[in-house]
Amino acid sequence: MPYDFFNSMNTGAGQNLDWFWQRWFFDSGYPDLAITAVTPAAGSAAAEITVLAKGSKPVPVDLLVTFADGSTEKLHRTIAVWQNAQTAKVTVAGRKAIKSVTLGSLYVPDSYPADNVWPAQ
Repeated sequence: MPYDFFNSMNTGAGQNLDWFWQRWFFDSGYPDLAITAVTPAAGSAAAEITVLAKGSKPVPVDLLVTFADGSTEKLHRTIAVWQNAQTAKVTVAGRKAIKSVTLGSLYVPDSYPADNVWPAQ
């Protein structure tokens, strides 16, 4: 194993990323995220999107929110959201009605993409 590489990356990042190295290089599993809820929020937020890490490999959260008026917004969260949690909550700012939410991108692997769309298709 390339421990010198792991240690160099930890030093360069200025933080201990051993939780990441463990999950990607030593633990078995697969990357899989799912949208579990889109909940209307009170106040100035349109909604809160809950994403579940169904697989054990941490991957970034990339969301494409499509609003009822046809406009879109991209939201991104780094893999750091999975360091100590199995769910991530992403708040959508604004008061526009949400038509759909799509999770993932061309560059982020997902073992079961069927649960990456809300409303469910």
